[in-house]
Amino acid sequence: QALQALANFLPPVDGEHMAQRVDRARRELVARRQQISSSGEAIFQTRELAAERAHYESPELSARRASVAASRVSAMQELQSAEDAMQKAENAYAVEARASEIAASLSSLLEHGEKLGLHEGHCPLCAAARDDTQFAQGIAEARARIDLLADGVNKAGTVLQEARIRTENARLQHGQVEQDWLADQQMLDRLRARELALTEFFEKNGLALHLIGN
Repeated sequence: QALQALANFLPPVDGEHMAQRVDRARRELVARRQQISSSGEAIFQTRELAAERAHYESPELSARRASVAASRVSAMQELQSAEDAMQKAENAYAVEARASEIAASLSSLLEHGEKLGLHEGHCPLCAAARDDTQFAQGIAEARARIDLLADGVNKAGTVLQEARIRTENARLQHGQVEQDWLADQQMLDRLRARELALTEFFEKNGLALHLIGN
């Protein structure tokens, strides 16, 4: 019976001794056990992969990825717009700051001229002929222009501060969206890595690759 079972399991080869057949049968048995074990592991891994793929492609996660992608585009556009606005605000403030410095110098000069007053009917600042009324009017107009220059830097400073706050908020929002997008990419990368590892396992053990898709 043992010989018949051996013959059924492993057909004899011409010229092969019994000891050689037994040894070949042992090696074949080990190989078949390994194949059965590999097949079981392949089935398990394939089911795990299918579950992971189904989770990734679920309506809920698909909608979330679409929302994150749209938010990412919007966040990038807002960040670019905010940074452009901040650059313009910084340039405008630099111009107004220089104008304010000039205004401060003019204010000091104007104050000095006002204290000196008219000199023999002439303005101490420009030497033009003026009476007291004309001189006072000229001082008032010059002070108004100086105040306007000073007010410009204050307004530019306010605009710059608002632009900086907007940019900071845009950067925070962009950073959060990038984290969400990166998490989605990492999930996809893990899925692809698992698919690749399973494909290599199938090829290594001589299993049918089409089972991965099933």
